[in-house]
Amino acid sequence: MKTTKILFASLALFLFFGHAALLVPGTLAAEGEGTASTGVRYGDTLEARASYLPGDVNSDGTVSALDLTILSRALSGWPGYEEKILDRRAADLDFNGSVTPADRLHLARVLAGLEGVSIDKAVTVTESVRRTVPRTTEKIPVDTIRRGSVRTIQPGADGESIFHYSVTYLNGVEIGRRLEWEEVVSPMIPAKAEVGVGGTVKGRDGTLYPYSWRKTCIATYYNIYGYTYSGAYVSTHTAATNLDYIPLGTRMYIKNDRYDFGYRIAEDTGPLEPWQVDIWMPDDDPNAPLMSIEGLVRDMEVYFLE
Repeated sequence: MKTTKILFASLALFLFFGHAALLVPGTLAAEGEGTASTGVRYGDTLEARASYLPGDVNSDGTVSALDLTILSRALSGWPGYEEKILDRRAADLDFNGSVTPADRLHLARVLAGLEGVSIDKAVTVTESVRRTVPRTTEKIPVDTIRRGSVRTIQPGADGESIFHYSVTYLNGVEIGRRLEWEEVVSPMIPAKAEVGVGGTVKGRDGTLYPYSWRKTCIATYYNIYGYTYSGAYVSTHTAATNLDYIPLGTRMYIKNDRYDFGYRIAEDTGPLEPWQVDIWMPDDDPNAPLMSIEGLVRDMEVYFLE
């Protein structure tokens, strides 16, 4: 792309430290204008940047010896001159992100009209892009579903936002892009999912039993002697269940804050509720009197062992 050159007579060199406000013939006006806008981005209001003219450090619309004086004295540390640089982007003539003596030299050579020295054409405009904001998923570890399984408790929803960027072009080529603010069209709603992680339960004798998941169940007891549905004779490991919900052979640890029935196996069945456990106990079991009084225990924790 052809570079537009801003050339001056060589006599401009004597103005290196002068204050004469000479207008620069052929000064380039920036193409496109930034739009001052406001919007919400995480609660902050930001403003889009306007276009600027390289070399116009005091933002008066021209590039002159006054700009060179301000830049030179600011770089030399003269008091009050740093504040006179109203747009540091305009002072960064080599576009390296900082203002240095090299920028002062560049501006002086342009003002002197040296052949082959020019100020590149830079503009900054505001561009807007509408995008979908994918939903995030919050994973909540629980032990109330089987280890490794996932249960969605809130589906969430994708959001949509308009992203407003400040884009800088140098001679028509994009050299920088910065997000100025985000206009939320529809908010993203995060999804939530429970993830089964299992755990361990401590037995009466201190043994740790790893379990896949646990569930609060209804519990009753029976003390009928004989063979179970599985063919095994009743024992202190026997429990009867509804086999549609707790299959035959399921290994469990059954306890709550009042009872500890220990390790049990689903060996028997009967006309039971879906998640009911009917615990076999011998006549002399110390839990029998309290169970007789309660009749139906509704807060029994059943840990399904791995």
